[in-house]
Amino acid sequence: MSTLFSEKQTFRFFWTKLILIVIFLAIGGGAVRQIFWGIPFGNKPMSDVGIACLALFLGMLLLFAYSSNLKTRISAEGITVAFFPFLWKKRFIAWDTVQSAYVREYSPIREYGGWGFKMVNNETNKSVWGGNRAYNVSGNQGLQLIFKNGDKLLIGTQRPEEIQDVLKSIQAPR
Repeated sequence: MSTLFSEKQTFRFFWTKLILIVIFLAIGGGAVRQIFWGIPFGNKPMSDVGIACLALFLGMLLLFAYSSNLKTRISAEGITVAFFPFLWKKRFIAWDTVQSAYVREYSPIREYGGWGFKMVNNETNKSVWGGNRAYNVSGNQGLQLIFKNGDKLLIGTQRPEEIQDVLKSIQAPR
């Protein structure tokens, strides 16, 4: 299975990550001060366990923000998608399960409620399990897959022209 297209994307929300870092440093520093030095953090300090849990939660949220990534690989046999930490296993999609595949522009917020691992019913704009899914980290371009069973999957990309060229070269279903 030779790779014709490969892309790795990460969330690009710089300001969100920066704000998370600042909050984590403030809470983490306060936790260290309170737990190890015995100096209460704030006017009405949390318990040591509470502030330790909050600092741990913020640290994990920060780790999540920096480690999340979407990997897409296209070959003549199909598409492999990995979206850490949302999909624990790589997902292989064989071309023979796909009715049509094309690159399109979409509205992440209007169609899917934002970026990330999304499952929605476009008629009600409410989350659902199955049916219409999207894996995206930024931007508004994606590879739209419509499966023979009627389900849909949109995979975000920052390189739509390259995917378009690959789809033409392998004569993917349209």
